[in-house]
Parts: sequence; structure tokens; C-alpha cells
Amino acid sequence: MQGIGKTFVPAISLFIGVIVKTILNILLIPISSEIFIFGGVNGAAFATVVCHFISFTISFLVLRKNINLKIKANKILVKPILATICMIIVLYFSNEILKSIIIEKLATILSILIAIIVYILIIIFLKIFGKEEIIILPYGEKILKLMEKIGIHY
Repeated sequence: MQGIGKTFVPAISLFIGVIVKTILNILLIPISSEIFIFGGVNGAAFATVVCHFISFTISFLVLRKNINLKIKANKILVKPILATICMIIVLYFSNEILKSIIIEKLATILSILIAIIVYILIIIFLKIFGKEEIIILPYGEKILKLMEKIGIHY
């Protein structure tokens, strides 16, 4: 935003998000999570997500209004959401299965590691990142060479 002369937009959008977060915290935290899924601590987490979503949306709309911004919804929204949903499903079921085999804390850690690996594989399979984006990652050229070596072409 600073590059287009809109230095106050991020602060204003975050301020609006914080006001909404405060209101949601006041409303949701006192409610028991047993009564309402977004009550208690879950309500605080939900309020934080809403806060940042509002801040992002305002900043994004101002940015889109001021520059010629063309975004491919499939690449930016649909594929990452699909990858996230798949990761959550794998995380849930791997955790449930592992909890019946090993202690809960270790099951949680292993489930998270499995979910991370699955998420990375789905990102690669869906080709969410282009060649240029992979190259700018740390060790990006090595990653790209490895992907081409094992048959994943971009």
C-alpha cells in the first residue's frame, strides 16, 4: 500500500478488524463451547480469523481499485482451499487412528507431520506454484531439479 500512496489503509483496515474482533470476543467468549461451537476459546480464535479476514478484504479491495490487479481465483482460492480441506481430513483421521495405537501427544505430533507432508504433496500435484515461484523459494532451483528428476514437470 505504501507504494501506491495508501499508507493508512492497512492501519485503518486492521483497526476496523480489531473493533469487530473485540465485539465478537465480548459476545462469544462467555458462551460455553459445549453450548455453541464458537464459544469460549473457540470464539476468541474465530474472532481473530474474522478480524484478519476483514482487514485483508478492505486492503485487497483498495488495492484492486487502485491498480490493475488480475487474479486467477482457481489458483489463488480454489486450489489452496481444496489442499487445506484434504490436509484437515488427513490430520483428523490420522490423529484418530494414531491415538488408538500410541500415546496422544505423540499421535498429535505425528499427525501434524503427516498432514504437512500431505499438504506439500497436494500443492505439488495441483501445481499451485509456478516455476518462477518455486525458484524464488530457498533452495528453489534444487527443488525444481528434484521435481523434474522424479517426473513432476512445470
